[in-house]
Amino acid sequence: MSAVGAGDDGFDVESRSTRLTKNRAVRNADLGIAALRGVIDGGGNAARHNGDPGQSTHLSCT
Repeated sequence: MSAVGAGDDGFDVESRSTRLTKNRAVRNADLGIAALRGVIDGGGNAARHNGDPGQSTHLSCT
């Protein structure tokens, strides 16, 4: 999935049982991917050029 140009976070993941794999978040107003601690990182996620310089929380993004 892709989130581009959202007015807030690109993805806002609030369920710890969620697995995020190969998502792309670009040029969103806040974080690209805001995930709760415990969300499963399936790899291949990318967050770039978002408003929050942290780009994502609680998972690895390229």
